[in-house]
Amino acid sequence: MDAVREIALEKGVEVKEKDILSFHEAFLDQIKMHGRSYEVGLVAEYKMKTLNLLQDVDSAPGMFFKGKLGIMPHNIEDKKSVRDIFKKTSKK
Repeated sequence: MDAVREIALEKGVEVKEKDILSFHEAFLDQIKMHGRSYEVGLVAEYKMKTLNLLQDVDSAPGMFFKGKLGIMPHNIEDKKSVRDIFKKTSKK
């Protein structure tokens, strides 16, 4: 789906749900920074982009106490390789 989304963006297909695009961008930003998904960073960036700051706020404490949300990111050792992949595939 990610490849289809990228192709659609390149071709200028109108995005009806702007929040989906914001989530997509936030997810890729987390991969670029950490080499893997960092859920807390993803949610924070997504919330800032969409300004839906209080949406789903009631589920966060439960997820945290169940160990589903880590406070600190778990970076991969070779983040530079991931950034290089993004640079090579970026057309900007």
